[in-house]
Amino acid sequence: MSHEHRKLDQRGTAVVEAAIIFPVLILIIFGALEYGLFFKDALTGANVVRSAGRSLSAQGTTLTADQTGVRAILAAANAFPNGAANISRVVVYIATCAAPGSWVDSSTSRCPVGSQPIKNISEMTGGGAQCKDPAHTTGVLVYCNIYSGAQLGDAYVNDNSNWGCITSTGTYLNDIWWCPAFRIAGQAAGPDYVGVHIEYTH
Repeated sequence: MSHEHRKLDQRGTAVVEAAIIFPVLILIIFGALEYGLFFKDALTGANVVRSAGRSLSAQGTTLTADQTGVRAILAAANAFPNGAANISRVVVYIATCAAPGSWVDSSTSRCPVGSQPIKNISEMTGGGAQCKDPAHTTGVLVYCNIYSGAQLGDAYVNDNSNWGCITSTGTYLNDIWWCPAFRIAGQAAGPDYVGVHIEYTH
């Protein structure tokens, strides 16, 4: 009789142990899965930025450089679960120095002598708040061009009237604030560095 009780007690112990361990095990499994998906999105985001950076560098001072850069973003963003719909905002900014001055000409650097390029948008003067602020839907003169998620669709990107720093319509286009034509490509003054910042949902 006592032997039978011990077997029942052991069964009860196993059930209690399973009840404790099973939720933890499920949490670990789903946590690992979620981390894997997060890591994939992080790699995709990095690849999107690299693709845009390469495209913008190759375009140099071409008026439609940003248009080509955004096209590169759209192509690379296909690795996101919802493609470019995952991206809510793109900022193309001057990374030559933290506080660039106004454009003078293509042979004159807008940065103080000895200044270093910045590695990310938060190194801008004021922590880059003027360009990073989600409330901004247009760019910031001298510093950055801002493109909203709504402007990352094929219809907007492939409409040439939205690009090229056009001002004849009386409205400022999004690429006018740091117009590609006013980016320094020559080595004499030191070329401008172009930074790309994206915001996306996971």
